[in-house]
Amino acid sequence: MMIRNRYLLIMVCMLVLAGFACDAPFGRSSTQPPPQTVEGGPQAGTPETPTQKPSPSPIPPTATDVPPPTLTPTFTPTPTPADPYVSPIDKDILCYFGPGDDYLVDGGLLLGESVPVVGRDEWSQWWQIENPRREGKFCWVSADETSIAGDPMLAEIVPPPVNFVTYVEVSLHPSTISLSPCVFPTTFDVSFSVEVTGPCTVKLQRSLSDGGSAPVETVNFTQGGTRSFSDYYRVGSVGEHWFQVQVISPNSISAKGYGKVVCP
Repeated sequence: MMIRNRYLLIMVCMLVLAGFACDAPFGRSSTQPPPQTVEGGPQAGTPETPTQKPSPSPIPPTATDVPPPTLTPTFTPTPTPADPYVSPIDKDILCYFGPGDDYLVDGGLLLGESVPVVGRDEWSQWWQIENPRREGKFCWVSADETSIAGDPMLAEIVPPPVNFVTYVEVSLHPSTISLSPCVFPTTFDVSFSVEVTGPCTVKLQRSLSDGGSAPVETVNFTQGGTRSFSDYYRVGSVGEHWFQVQVISPNSISAKGYGKVVCP
């Protein structure tokens, strides 16, 4: 009987506990009202916690290939060669038709004068310059007698000139023969000269006013300058007479000398 009563007591206690469990939700006290839910927003009474976006991770720097510095070459200006000029060293000097003292003297360069070099020979022993005494003409001075300023290699190599006869001159002496009595034949003395610019071979012929002529002859000139010749002309009448020298080569040039015979 006693055990039965104890069993009933336990059952009653269990029923009481079950009633309390039905009145209070699990995990909450029965004295706290259920939380109210507001549609579209956070639950009332719950403090709003701002959502923090995660900070982006820093992008690691990309290694960039840096080109090596460009070396700028240092420009060293090249000096411009100066045109050559020549002047006599210590005295007035001669200027020749060609590169050598066996050419005709064609002018001169005075001490203190300085002129541009326009040419040179193959060995740079002679300089060609514009002739200071003959405008527009050229002549040559010796490198041994001149000092040069500037670069002589700027002057072109100029071949030696071709030599030729520059003039022929003929004279009859006396220019007038007076005969008394008027007896023939009578004779003029003849002199003639030939000038060449340099070493060359000259062919020439002598002829007379009466129609006579000598064979063509060859004369070798070993240097430039003038060579003189002598001859005579025997005439047989009064009047004017002439003696001619005709150069055939290296160029053509001639001259006549005149004389007169009179009878008083």
